[in-house]
Amino acid sequence: MDASFSVGDKAVYPAHGVAEIVGIEAREIGGAKQSFYILKILETGMKIMIPTIISKTPAQISPQRIKRL
Repeated sequence: MDASFSVGDKAVYPAHGVAEIVGIEAREIGGAKQSFYILKILETGMKIMIPTIISKTPAQISPQRIKRL
């Protein structure tokens, strides 16, 4: 798994807000194995799976920036 983010990192997910990466999992979808970030939206607790190959969508932010948001 070649991941740009690590478990515990924070990211902003459009239309949902700040999320924490709570896991990185491999799943088989359509016969192909893919890696996914598991994001937990901090405000709602909702979990979202994002393929690591399109990981440029969430923007990693620092803890200091989170406090300002």
